[in-house]
This record gives sequence, structure tokens and C-alpha cells, in this order.
Amino acid sequence: MESKSDVTPVLADAKSVPGPDLLSDEMPDTVQMDPLDIVPEYMIDEVDGQPTINKRGYAVIARQFDIIVNSEAIMTAGQTDHQYAEFKASAWKKEDGPKHAYTGHGTARASENRNGIEYNLNEMAETRAMKRAVAWASGIGILAWEEMRNHLND
Repeated sequence: MESKSDVTPVLADAKSVPGPDLLSDEMPDTVQMDPLDIVPEYMIDEVDGQPTINKRGYAVIARQFDIIVNSEAIMTAGQTDHQYAEFKASAWKKEDGPKHAYTGHGTARASENRNGIEYNLNEMAETRAMKRAVAWASGIGILAWEEMRNHLND
């Protein structure tokens, strides 16, 4: 089993991030509110009929929370005749260091029936792993509204 490890820049170009009004001024009724209700629309995509925070959204969240992401190929598409890929990602707040990393795994299969998927398995698996790791490291979904709002509007 081949493995590679590298620190992956989460956001390549800070200019591609929208202006300072990232979140609305509306306060949610409860801290249990769905994070999809408080993040800007550009951070949400629909996947298989379900709204989800997209990779750009997680990149913005990672940048705003000063999170470093490291990805590692567990099984590449090339090793499986482009049928399957698996990645592992670790994410940690820069101030805490890698000893306090959160881990996320991501897989992608050609059988997911998406057009041309076999040529994007590595990218899809890596993105899924990174999104999961960033979700844990940022606490997105369990952060209080004010804390998230203050960080995203800085």
C-alpha cells in the first residue's frame, strides 16, 4: 500500500474569498441550529438532493479558523484500476499544533455512477477527507452563533 503525505493549502488565493459580509445579521433561535442556516449561500451545494457545505465553504472556514490540513493517500485510484480511492486527512488549529489534530477519512468509488468519476476518484476522496477533518477541527455545527459569526466576519 502506497502512501504520500503533504500539507495541502486549503485556500490558494485569498482574493477568491467574497467580501466581509459573510453571514447575515439574523440571530438563530438556538445553538442547535443547522450550520447550513447560518453560512452564506456560496458555501452550500446540493449533493444527491441534500444541501451540504461545499469545499470552497470548508476552505473559507479553515482559513478563518486558522486551520492547517494535511492529506495522505491510503489507496489511490491508480492502484485499483480507477475503481476506488481512499484518503485520510488531519486538521488542526495552527495555535494548537498537529498533536491536537482531528482526522477525517474519505472514499470515492467509480460505482457512484457520476459521469467521468473514475478520473476524479483521488480528488473526490481527498476532498471528502479534508472536509470531514476541517468540520471536526473547526467545530462547525456545534459552535455558538456569536463565536462563528465573529470569526467569519474578522
